[in-house]
Amino acid sequence: MINARLLIWCAAPIHEVRAVLHRYGMRSVLVEVESGTVVVPRDQMSLSVATQWAYKVTRKTHKAAVVFAWDDQAMLILPVAAVAFGWSWGDDKAAMNVMAQLADHGRARKASMALLNAVLPSRQAPDKQARAAKRIAEAMGVDEATVRPRVQQYEHRLPPEQLLDELGKGDVATVVRAVDAGQFDGWRAGRNKVIEWKRRYNSALLIAVVLGGIVGFTVALMLPFLGVGPILLGPAFGILVLNIFWQWTRYRIRRLPIDEVLPIVQLPSDNQSAR
Repeated sequence: MINARLLIWCAAPIHEVRAVLHRYGMRSVLVEVESGTVVVPRDQMSLSVATQWAYKVTRKTHKAAVVFAWDDQAMLILPVAAVAFGWSWGDDKAAMNVMAQLADHGRARKASMALLNAVLPSRQAPDKQARAAKRIAEAMGVDEATVRPRVQQYEHRLPPEQLLDELGKGDVATVVRAVDAGQFDGWRAGRNKVIEWKRRYNSALLIAVVLGGIVGFTVALMLPFLGVGPILLGPAFGILVLNIFWQWTRYRIRRLPIDEVLPIVQLPSDNQSAR
């Protein structure tokens, strides 16, 4: 069984991608390929966070970036522009499970994702398929007619390396095979510190926000001349704490040597480790 994996392909050259990621405090392993750069995150990373990083690279380099996520049941692809538009192969439940594995979602979050998926337009819709094929083709630099037949076959899992080979990105497919073979596992640092912090303290923070809101609402009722300001104190405090912690984590990573946080590796042979 393959655990959920994730990588980002960027059309920009490796030195440009590396500079952007270091500036924003991301830890990854970079592989230079003929078609650009492949980013293999070292921290556990959700699909939404990976998309945010990819967008930063796209915005700074003006080159395409695509996020790939997969396990042995489903595969997802997100071409990143001003708005990411994703597509998946495999049933909806399997695709949601890939996202949940990457983000380490709890039951409540999984339930909300299932509800969201239920109200989104079906992948059977021709206009949605056409839009997905166009976005993927533009990002990968291929003809839309090459992509559309694959988009229409969404019911069954499509191996990412197979899709990449068909789209002329065999160099990226080679990295996917190396990731699946565990050749980059030696670089993994474990959980992202922000994810770990949220996992430990999210419940306490949520309680604090709710209590702050209740207290603020009570104060507002007792002292109506203060307006709605007190009601907003609880949520505002929670957002402020998360933002300070996030900025502090990024600052610490930015201060580390670039070769330590963003090493460039050559693809190993079948009998060697990527480390």
